[in-house]
Amino acid sequence: MQQIKLHFNMVKLFKFEADVVQAAVDNGLEIALGTLQSRLAEFAAGTPNSCDVCDAYVAMIAPYKNNIKVIILANEPFFSGLDTAKLVPAMQNLSAALKRANPPLDIPVTTVVTIGTLEKSFPPADGIFKPEFVGDMSALFAYLSQAGNANFIFLNVYPYQAIRDDPKHIQLAYALFKQPAGGFPNLFAAQYTAFRAAMSKLNPSATMSVFIGETGWASEGSSVMISASDAPVPPCTDRLIATACNEGVYVKGFIDWVKMQTPPLVSFLFEMYNELDKPGKPDEPFYGLFTEHGNIKLFPGVFTGAGVPLHAKTKASTLLRFRGSANRVGKVGDRGQVQIAGKFTFNGDLDLANAVVYLERLLVEDDVIIDDEIVSGGELVTDPDGGDALPLFLLPRQGGKEYAARYETFGWMGPRARMEINTRNPGSGVYEFNARVKRLSIPQSAGACEAGDATVALTTSFTIDDGIESVLVSTQTDWRCRGSRRRARNR
Repeated sequence: MQQIKLHFNMVKLFKFEADVVQAAVDNGLEIALGTLQSRLAEFAAGTPNSCDVCDAYVAMIAPYKNNIKVIILANEPFFSGLDTAKLVPAMQNLSAALKRANPPLDIPVTTVVTIGTLEKSFPPADGIFKPEFVGDMSALFAYLSQAGNANFIFLNVYPYQAIRDDPKHIQLAYALFKQPAGGFPNLFAAQYTAFRAAMSKLNPSATMSVFIGETGWASEGSSVMISASDAPVPPCTDRLIATACNEGVYVKGFIDWVKMQTPPLVSFLFEMYNELDKPGKPDEPFYGLFTEHGNIKLFPGVFTGAGVPLHAKTKASTLLRFRGSANRVGKVGDRGQVQIAGKFTFNGDLDLANAVVYLERLLVEDDVIIDDEIVSGGELVTDPDGGDALPLFLLPRQGGKEYAARYETFGWMGPRARMEINTRNPGSGVYEFNARVKRLSIPQSAGACEAGDATVALTTSFTIDDGIESVLVSTQTDWRCRGSRRRARNR
């Protein structure tokens, strides 16, 4: 939850689990609380005046009432084999139980539906629901729009799935918020418009707010490519649709588009982490913004919320001292280690006990010019499986002080990092750091070393953010090429 809080203010949970909800509360997150599919029939079985299951559920969530902002009844009920005629009775009974609690709980109850409920979505103005859903959809929207009820619904929209299933007729740039088509700026906007058009054709016509319950893009798991007449969207170069680069472009495009809406559209990205054991289609486990190890998959600059470590308020620092070493260079596996230490100063003071560290670059070989072209040296370190090791998020350990604290990554798989930061003179703006990153693979030496150079310029950088102050520590340092170890000295 600490990592989620770095980027988001609200989390969607698919069911109530006390320890998970408590962790969200402890980290100051608002909660959109889902319910198990079985709850639909249970809640519908009572009446507004008498529903023991509803009362028990309300009593269970009452301690967290300040953080729970909405209850989402069932998940995509129209496509889950559920009796959707029970949606309205279940909402009535649960809402009544919330109101008769002592004290009453002012939490709206709604549900989430999928774009797949549409019979027709193109052209968007002709959007219409599938005939078998129209009756229960009409009743649902009529109930939600009544005074005192939620007056909004959540919608799951996946342009990725649309182009994956029909790459011949959908251009990648259109799906990635980069190219208009048919009078719409992007595919998401067209799908969203089609859903709103279908709502308007119900009897009575529905005009309530439609928020986004899920959207996202798989980073792997599918071999489907864009059509022969289509082209990758920069900075991506792969013709595969399911790539981490495309995921990054999509997520950033979606965030930018949402912010341009008036008012900004309440939305949830699916999902925070990969779930490798998730059943379903082969790409289903790979919608995470982060890997299963907690490493971010997307390129820098994707997240733009107030919780992002690197933002407009980030200050530069002056490096006063730096040293480092790396071992197992040129070896594949998980025994590689990098240690860095140094001293920096900046115009400000950090509350180290409440800070987080974002390690974004580690042993990055400088770009070089070959035949008038810039060629990137790239990261020398990888995770044990050969994937991206960075960036890494380091969270404060318990017992830290404002002037001295220890930080570490969480999780038992992937690279592990620990860092100590302290100031000997609080208020001086001068800080010392010492970090060790383990469980790395450093499969090849730097290009300059392979070419016979005695040293190679490598870049390392990290950001420290305490929620008020943010400082970037960055160094381009000469590392000596020597056997299977690399040592650094100030440049």
